[in-house]
Amino acid sequence: MFIDEMLTSAAPSEKQIAFAERLAQALGEFLPDEARNSKAECGKYIDNALSAGVSLPPTQKQVDFATRLAEAAGEGLPNEALTSQAACSTFIDRMLEAGGGLPPTQKQILFATRLAEAAGESLPNEAKTSQSWCSTYIDEKLAAGELPPTQKQIDYATHLADAARESLPEDVKASKVECAKYIDQKLIELAGGEDAYFEKQIEYAEELAGRPGKDVPPEVYEDLKACSKFIGQFPKSEYPSAKQLAYAEDLAQQRDTWVPEEAKTNKAALGQFIDRLLDS
Repeated sequence: MFIDEMLTSAAPSEKQIAFAERLAQALGEFLPDEARNSKAECGKYIDNALSAGVSLPPTQKQVDFATRLAEAAGEGLPNEALTSQAACSTFIDRMLEAGGGLPPTQKQILFATRLAEAAGESLPNEAKTSQSWCSTYIDEKLAAGELPPTQKQIDYATHLADAARESLPEDVKASKVECAKYIDQKLIELAGGEDAYFEKQIEYAEELAGRPGKDVPPEVYEDLKACSKFIGQFPKSEYPSAKQLAYAEDLAQQRDTWVPEEAKTNKAALGQFIDRLLDS
């Protein structure tokens, strides 16, 4: 008796209510209040609706997926697929069995397009309409060559090239590795040589270590790569990177000014300071 009372008074879960509401929608009625407030009553409502042979409507995810498949196949989504879960599932199965497959996501297309541009070619139409084709194209390009640089890398390298009064080399625009090498080299040159750049990296490593009270390992003072690796262990935050700080300090020196103290500890503020110097 006590257990029955507990079941009657217990509230249904959100999933139960959502499922019951879909059934009510298929029946063309509103979900009764007692089914919303009582787990037992909600269970009864669901059982009765299913026993009556009600046809569930598809979920929004099903409709979205079916729509993408229909667009990729160049045909319209049948009306019954919008109102019947079974019809929607049948349509999805038919599309997948027909070989059309899932269309690529927007991120896949953008990434594949970057790889195609780096290879000096256009993205094949098949890669624009088929996820499997797009994935294969991406895998082939990554296996055949290097990843192109990100837009942020290119923008940063372009700023450095402008500061050095030279054009950005084509291989730097096409290769992420070459772009990173170019950025490192230009920062070293702007800092007045590798030794000066190394000193700034050490200062930044000491500053990062001092925030959580860590000790700087001895190898950091002996090798630039070890120093960069140590810096890379710290989580990215609102603090600017050593490269950003070194670049800002050299720009400031060229403009006969200095980096504000608040910009040294705030990435956004330092970025704004750099932009002002480049625009001046």
